[in-house]
Amino acid sequence: MKKLFVTFVAIILFIFAAKAQTFKENYKIVNVGISLGNSFTVGVISIPPISASLDYGFSDKISLGIYLAYCYSKQDYSSTFGTTAMWNYSYTIFGIRGAYHFYNTDKIDAYGGLLLANDLASKKWDGPQNRPGAENVGGFTYSLFAGGRYYFDKKYAAFAELGFGAVYLTVGLAIKL
Repeated sequence: MKKLFVTFVAIILFIFAAKAQTFKENYKIVNVGISLGNSFTVGVISIPPISASLDYGFSDKISLGIYLAYCYSKQDYSSTFGTTAMWNYSYTIFGIRGAYHFYNTDKIDAYGGLLLANDLASKKWDGPQNRPGAENVGGFTYSLFAGGRYYFDKKYAAFAELGFGAVYLTVGLAIKL
């Protein structure tokens, strides 16, 4: 995972540069994406983390924003009980994220940062009265991330973020407001 992260950052750094910037002070950018791989779900993922974030540029290099995501998973205990039995987990993650935008051109915005979030998790038992042992779900989560946006025009971009912590890979669309 570390090699993949370093390779991703290196590729972004060596892309041919133009003079205009895709990220500046006072810019507001909305990211909407889907994540592949995470560290907080239990069991089999039924709905992968779907996220939205809003980043605000405090300078040409620093942004701060909010983050919201939702995920759903199930943990099957049917073989243990001999009938349909499972825990259903629902996760709502919200938090703040900060990023340093280290490479900007007219098409590319490369950045890295930190997400600090709270995972509001709930679980529901679907099975016989005899429940398995309780598990801790939810709580504080974090993610270090490095990402990049490729702008198709002045307003719309595709983005990808590699993370270490809560989410491992997120891909999606970004819109400059």
